Amino acid sequence: FYGILGLATFVFILFSCVYVGVLGHIPSRSELKDVQNYLASEVYSSDYILLGKYYIQNRTNVIYHDVPQYIINTLIATEDVRFYQHNGIDKKSILRVFIKTLLLQKKSSGGGSTITQQLAKNLYPRKNYSILTMPVNKLREMIIAVRLEKVYSKKDIIERVTDEPIKTPALIVIGDVVNYRDKLTKYLSQEGFDSDSLKE
Repeated sequence: FYGILGLATFVFILFSCVYVGVLGHIPSRSELKDVQNYLASEVYSSDYILLGKYYIQNRTNVIYHDVPQYIINTLIATEDVRFYQHNGIDKKSILRVFIKTLLLQKKSSGGGSTITQQLAKNLYPRKNYSILTMPVNKLREMIIAVRLEKVYSKKDIIERVTDEPIKTPALIVIGDVVNYRDKLTKYLSQEGFDSDSLKE
């Protein structure tokens, strides 16, 4: 009993320190509203042929309605099956990870991070806190994820997470699909074909 009480007290104190910014700045809702993605600069020839790109991170500006619904469904099914039910934190996944990974020592229990937490992690990269690195960063991502959900709609979050260079299989596929369709649309337009059918 005292061990559980001590653990709960430690978690509460750690959460409080993270929440108030003792262990690093936590962005406010107004700051999250102003987050901007830095897109690659594209250089075209006089006949509109792409010559090259200049970038720090090669981001693709993805718009929600440009992504086929089955791709979005795949992203949610593989990364965050309860995406539309939670507020940024999937309590069931956290409980599963806690029981299977920490108590039962099973490495194949899967991750507990939601799509929104992955976005938070990418917008605000993890920092080193020595032996507390993992718990502090996880708590930071949870807090930021909840605030993101209060600022953006679920569609906005899907758009933003697909804009970010997060390397998960489903997100890589989304980027490839959008890039391919953009190139095909430009080609068909140049050749005089109706490219609206590509949006179906």
